[in-house]
Amino acid sequence: MSRPIPFHEAGVEFTATDGPVTPADAVVLAELDFTVAVVSAYDDWDGGFRKSEEYFFTRREDTGDLLGSVKRTYAPIQNLDGFSFLSVVTDSGEAIIDSGGAARNGAISWLYCRVPENVYLLGDVDEQFTLGFLTTNGHDGKRALKVRPILQRLATDTLLTGRGFGKPFSLRHAGTQEGKVQEARQALGITFKSLQDFMKVAERLNSVWHTRDTVDSLLIRLFPAQDESLVPPQTQQRRDGVKAVLYGSPALANYRDSKGDVTGLGYYFAVAE
Repeated sequence: MSRPIPFHEAGVEFTATDGPVTPADAVVLAELDFTVAVVSAYDDWDGGFRKSEEYFFTRREDTGDLLGSVKRTYAPIQNLDGFSFLSVVTDSGEAIIDSGGAARNGAISWLYCRVPENVYLLGDVDEQFTLGFLTTNGHDGKRALKVRPILQRLATDTLLTGRGFGKPFSLRHAGTQEGKVQEARQALGITFKSLQDFMKVAERLNSVWHTRDTVDSLLIRLFPAQDESLVPPQTQQRRDGVKAVLYGSPALANYRDSKGDVTGLGYYFAVAE
């Protein structure tokens, strides 16, 4: 049974009763259909106001809220335009827009997409995942338009964000609107494929078994110490924490055998969790 997506609590969930949701629909349903303008910045100096030639503010046009400070070259990516590239996977049915919302009065807008069905890992382990993307659009001058691949392990609700299956893609607020959207479309295709490729890698990891000695060697490489005879307490705690999850968590029972060996995928999940 599928568990609730964590993003639902932070925004608006688009249920099946809404019908197929396009990027434009999602922007409206999540109340992200506002526009952002770049306005002049002034400071109080010597009894008057002085206009800055280098710094400006971004302003939400429907509420008048100031969202951030930017420089002269900044060009806002409006939500309706910025999220339009998601149609690459929604029009084909490869993904659906699940939810959306905003933070800090709209300074950060986001949409979460996922594949329509949960993904099951093949093999002896009955494991269920949800593959998706979190797309954020910043209007505060600090954040670019970003696509972050997300793999949710439903057994523990663990969110794995880019650990081995694709790096986040960022698109800066510069250049032409058409060029930015086209670049985002290409990057989304690459990111979507990286998630699918990860599931193939996961199957291979699940076929490789590690002894306790091998796990100890892997953890030494993951959390190294200058002198193994004098391992800092914090480093040792990290190693012991991974082993406690790996050998003790009921959620990883299917990745252990009676001899105490564990699969490579089990080790991966223990580190992530």
